[in-house]
Formats: sequence, structure tokens, C-alpha cells
Amino acid sequence: MKTTSRYKVYALGYAGRTISDIETTLRELDEEAILVDVRLAPYSSNPSFKKSALESKFGSRYVHFKEFGNRNYRGPHDDPVELVDYNSGREKLAYLISEVRGGGIKDRGCGDCDHSSTGVDMVPKAAVLMCGCRDAASCHRTVILAMLKEDGFDSVELG
Repeated sequence: MKTTSRYKVYALGYAGRTISDIETTLRELDEEAILVDVRLAPYSSNPSFKKSALESKFGSRYVHFKEFGNRNYRGPHDDPVELVDYNSGREKLAYLISEVRGGGIKDRGCGDCDHSSTGVDMVPKAAVLMCGCRDAASCHRTVILAMLKEDGFDSVELG
């Protein structure tokens, strides 16, 4: 599926960051940016980065996408990245970030539709993919960003 470049996707790892750092990053990128947790399992030894804490902090602006999780996360470091279900994750992401700002009518992620006739400003929200890794070079989020870029998303690694 080719999308248009109206989809803005960023990625970062939370290692070495505080929850306040993540909140500031989201706000600076887009007041309505969505934090997309791409860990296979949304748990952490840091209580601030457990799923329940993230849901409490960010509310509807936090989602966990198991589809973007790496099945080989606990395996040897030379195991290739194996995403749970990239295609489903991509479709969910396109739908999620193309919601009309402030709620209401939704663009169902169709990519090539012309919504000018609705009179609604179809400016998509930004999404920030988050995992726990400090080093993007050895993290599956880099693979996700590359695949999204190939599918037409604007994707940027934030470190």
C-alpha cells in the first residue's frame, strides 16, 4: 500500500529519558501527537514506562501496537527482526494518525481520497513510535521506520 507523505512518523527510545522528556517531545512535534508503543510487551522495570502508567499519563494519546513488536526481541542479537504483523500495524497507524483533529469524521486511512468536498481540514496527527532501546541502530524501530518510509510515510528517527 502506498500512502501519501502526509503521514508524519517519528521514533525514539525511552532509555535515558524521563516521562517528562517524552511528553515534551510529543508537545513540540504536535499538540495532538500520538505515542505508539512498539514493544512486543509493554512492560518495563521503570514504572513510568509500563503500559498502565503510559495510559494514565497520556490517555487516548497512547496506544500499544503489538503488531510492530519484534518476535526475536529476547533472542540472540544476530537474530533478524521479525515483526508480529507489519501490514496490520501499518493500516492501524494510517487510520490512527489520519483522524480529523479535535475528533469527529475520520479518514479511514485511504491515502488517495480527496476529502476537500467535506469542508473538513484533513491534517493528520503525528505519531511517535516508542520502544525501550537507546541505540536506534540496533533496534527494530529502525526497521519499522524504513518500511514505513518505503510505503510513503515521512519517517524520522529522534534518537
